[in-house]
Amino acid sequence: MFQMVAAYLCLAMFFSLEFLARKGRRAKKLFLSDSDHHSTIYIGLCFFIVMILSALLNSLRVGRFYDNRVANIALVVMSIGLAIRVWAMLVLHKYYTRTLYTTDHQHLIKSGPYRLIRHPGYLGTCLVWSAAGLAMQNTDVFICATVLILLAYFYRIRNEEHMMVREFGKDYLDYVRHSWRMIPFVW
Repeated sequence: MFQMVAAYLCLAMFFSLEFLARKGRRAKKLFLSDSDHHSTIYIGLCFFIVMILSALLNSLRVGRFYDNRVANIALVVMSIGLAIRVWAMLVLHKYYTRTLYTTDHQHLIKSGPYRLIRHPGYLGTCLVWSAAGLAMQNTDVFICATVLILLAYFYRIRNEEHMMVREFGKDYLDYVRHSWRMIPFVW
């Protein structure tokens, strides 16, 4: 029970950070850009579905397993995911926005976690949401969260990388050759 409460607290921290970390009114707004292709809405919908599904399945005890070691490790993974997400937010600063767009005079960020990974914030998010199901000790929540979040972020990454190539051209293509999308040495 402790792990489930801790998992929901980590998710609450995730949402709190989403509001606190955005710098400037435009970064906090939800508007559709030409580059976004509704990916922000899909991601938000995935968060909503996983939250509702986790509450429903956990209250009905569907998909539950009981292994405190797995749950404790998952809480550590959630914490690592939050830390990666916060680090990425702090490095991007005013360029950390809800929807996909670039601003005038924006430059390509290649420091901090962005030295190796092009989308460290998305990696952190995937770790948080996927591990939440294991921290809740619910296999069904783990599978649902992992599949939905990964699908949404694969779509988001595709759209974001098209935007970045269009905006930064050769600089971004050079960066792509020296970095990984989300997982070093894998993808």
